[in-house]
Amino acid sequence: MSRPEIRTLDSLPEHLRQFVTDPTLGNRTYCPQCQGGSSGELSLSIQHVDDHLVKLSCWRSTCDWWAYVGANIKFEARKMKEGRVFDEPTFPLENLGDMLTSDYGLKYRTCTDHGWRENDLGDTLILPVLDAYGRNRGHITRTMGKPKIVRTYKATSQPFLDWWLVDTTAPVVVVEDALSACRLAGCGLNAVALLGTSMSADDAAEIAECAGDRPVHLALDNDAFTKSIAIRNRHAHVLGIDMIHCLMLDVKDMEDDADIRELFTNERREISSGDLSGQKAL
Repeated sequence: MSRPEIRTLDSLPEHLRQFVTDPTLGNRTYCPQCQGGSSGELSLSIQHVDDHLVKLSCWRSTCDWWAYVGANIKFEARKMKEGRVFDEPTFPLENLGDMLTSDYGLKYRTCTDHGWRENDLGDTLILPVLDAYGRNRGHITRTMGKPKIVRTYKATSQPFLDWWLVDTTAPVVVVEDALSACRLAGCGLNAVALLGTSMSADDAAEIAECAGDRPVHLALDNDAFTKSIAIRNRHAHVLGIDMIHCLMLDVKDMEDDADIRELFTNERREISSGDLSGQKAL
């Protein structure tokens, strides 16, 4: 179960404040984090512990959000962000399937097994973001033409990491984007996409837990090399990063699967694939 949050009444969405302050409205409404998923279930349980304390808990396993609220305590607080659920129609990969294979070397089965689909026009990828157990945390949409437009639909309060675990012993490679993670999975390597270049404390703790005994490699783009060093040092007490790669070429743009496997299974090098311009790992 996720860790509880402590919330003030003023930080809750309007509909939830009404349920917290007026027990006669009932004890069930939609969760502000996941909004009940795509079906809009009333998944949030409201329990009035006493006259001053209310417990909120979502029973959906893919959300698992819960919090305590002081019902009669009011002060200024940062507004709580509601979850965004992607609920538009999606279609099997057709127009984009060949592009993903020819342009990025992705395997069609790897994409579809992860739930990748496209929109009705066939110009936008719909990418589910899955946890290490295959449960949905939200979606990313990505246009494949120009300009590239990426939209994020974070449906839970859990770390927004996209997991691709395919082997019990292969390294877990931390990358920036879902396409690179998919390419690695197609090569038989585990991957997790940060969906950006930042790693929070919660992200680091989850990666450490889910990687288990497998080596962890950090493989961001070459322009994020300094940031990679900072990430490793900042989270060293929680997450052991065995190798940092400074990539001159994005994983999804590499042509040969064998080269990708060699890059991430050669444990003799700490920094690999690229001119580091005199920089050294700390």
